[in-house]
Amino acid sequence: MMESRVILTQLCKVFTISALVFAAPADTLGPKVKRSDDTTLNSVQTLLQQQAAVIQRLESQQTLALNRLAAVESLSHQQSQEISTLKNRLASTTRQVAFTVYFSADPTPDFGVHGILRFDHILSNTANGYDAMTGIFTSPVSGLYVFHLDVMSQNGGPGVAINIVKNGVALDDAYAQGGSMTNDQGNSLVVVHLNAGERVWTQHRYGATTVRGNIFSVFSGFLIQAD
Repeated sequence: MMESRVILTQLCKVFTISALVFAAPADTLGPKVKRSDDTTLNSVQTLLQQQAAVIQRLESQQTLALNRLAAVESLSHQQSQEISTLKNRLASTTRQVAFTVYFSADPTPDFGVHGILRFDHILSNTANGYDAMTGIFTSPVSGLYVFHLDVMSQNGGPGVAINIVKNGVALDDAYAQGGSMTNDQGNSLVVVHLNAGERVWTQHRYGATTVRGNIFSVFSGFLIQAD
């Protein structure tokens, strides 16, 4: 700024001198005046060159400032995305996912050979992962889950084996004996990782196609830790 003011002051002096010189009568102009004109022109050219250099430096500084501003804006955008990602992770890790279901009827309706057990009474269903219409739990978030199954065979009836199934693959089974082992209860517990959208259900493996209902046959699951 100080340099620009000096240049402007010098330009004003040059223009003043030029005006005085060119306003003088023609018959008074001589060799000395001509030399003065040349000096004035050279001074003007020098000042213009200096001013052009100042403008160029200012433009360079402006370009540098704009580049720095763009870098700051890019960094700010990146940090905003990282904060959003951390918030989403925090929300998923603190999210509660759990359910416990059982049959309202005792004994249960016939679920058929290799049929899915559709536990219709929902004791709890946080995050609504379990669907009583299908008997299938769908993972709302990726993470490590625990599933537990209790099944009780009917008095004097045949034994029964029920699988815990993930996406069509049996993970474990609960077996309750029948015959003389009245009111026998089998159970199973598995710890398994699920991606969001993967499904888990219980399915008949062999034996009786009905079991004791109410609290005698219960299916539960819950999230231990989200990814």
